[in-house]
Amino acid sequence: MSTALDLSLCTAACNKFKNHSPRCLDSHRTRHFDATLEWSTLRTEFASNLLLLLLFLLASLRAQAMPGSFSRSGVGVKGDELQTWAYLLLQDRLSAAGAFTICDNDFSDQGYTIRSASPGFCDLFEYNAMESVGHRCCSLYGLFARQCLGLRKVAKCIRNVKKNSVDMTLEDIQQGIRFAHDYVAKECRATKGTWDTPSSRLGYAVVAARKKSGAVFVCEIVISNRTEPRTGWQYTVILHRDISDKVPLRQFLQAARPGGGFEELTQKCKSNMHERLTALGIDTRSSVLYFQEKVREMWTDKLKEPQWKQKRSCSTSTIYRSWEADL
Repeated sequence: MSTALDLSLCTAACNKFKNHSPRCLDSHRTRHFDATLEWSTLRTEFASNLLLLLLFLLASLRAQAMPGSFSRSGVGVKGDELQTWAYLLLQDRLSAAGAFTICDNDFSDQGYTIRSASPGFCDLFEYNAMESVGHRCCSLYGLFARQCLGLRKVAKCIRNVKKNSVDMTLEDIQQGIRFAHDYVAKECRATKGTWDTPSSRLGYAVVAARKKSGAVFVCEIVISNRTEPRTGWQYTVILHRDISDKVPLRQFLQAARPGGGFEELTQKCKSNMHERLTALGIDTRSSVLYFQEKVREMWTDKLKEPQWKQKRSCSTSTIYRSWEADL
């Protein structure tokens, strides 16, 4: 009985199928094919996104686990360029490790001319990017080596902060700020190395810096001078970090005098720099790649401005001199 029923059902199904017109059958086949193709596409996109996510997580874990991060693992580096996600990840880490600025290599008593300021730098000093770009870094921080008015402004601000009050006269505080600033100037003039060679010499100093609000804090700065190979632009990268929790303002001011142990204080702070960057997975090569790409991006954006379109036929060196003159 069951066999006869199955046979009749099969016969009915076949007759129904035969009654369909060719056009109807084609429509069924098309819908089935479209559904299959759509599902296949979704699976491919999902697999691709999952792979990218796994690579991103792998890069993050490797960067935390060992120095070398992108360059030694090979993740995020393609030839001599960083992939976009690696570029953005490294920018976040550099802003966290030391809020950075990219400046012209034009040091004077008031520092370098700022051409780009990271989000971390803007948060640290309470200036937005537009307020920072084009200014000399020491003028922005409120440290003037040759302008007593600026020094007195910072010194009075320090005296007005009760928790940082020290048994020093206004003149002593002023001399301490000048002493520390002169040390920074010496470091800047002596900094000739780059980050990608073992013989590099990074500039390092500790200064009293001022936020836009007037608050004064102890700031660590790391300085590196480089040349962008494609454009020939000589630029300076400066990393900044608030280290007031490790070096209170009282201790800084008491050391910033002849025989006060300022050199020893600076060297002690400097000894922790490499360990800090390594813990964040920031190595030399990936940092160099990041800043080289950032500088090329800045250069390209500058050339897009209307007044620069007429200068494209000039040599790179001529363009650079014109940039400085125009600004």
